Amino acid sequence: MELKFPGLRAVSPEDFLKDETMSALPLRLPDDKHVRLRALTQSRGTSVNRLLDEATTLLLAEFDAETRFRLRAQQGAGRIDRGLELLDKAAESSPLLTACESGVPLAGAACS
Repeated sequence: MELKFPGLRAVSPEDFLKDETMSALPLRLPDDKHVRLRALTQSRGTSVNRLLDEATTLLLAEFDAETRFRLRAQQGAGRIDRGLELLDKAAESSPLLTACESGVPLAGAACS
């Protein structure tokens, strides 16, 4: 299964170094929602534009994280045994596990 997102391309670090251009995006909202949005931005001391920019940033970060997760899951499909081996290996060298076994737990460690 290949994940495809029509119209999207991979973003490189160089893309963030370019001059940021802005685009206008008309947004139609019911009047009551617009009034509530204005009240929200006033209570936070910001603008509707900034609030929507921040919300968009959060949504895009969530989308990017989900996309990375799905791609990684796809790459690991059918490799459950190898994944369990890696988890066992990590547990063997875990400072928390080693501390509990030595009888000198790290601060906040829940040793049983």
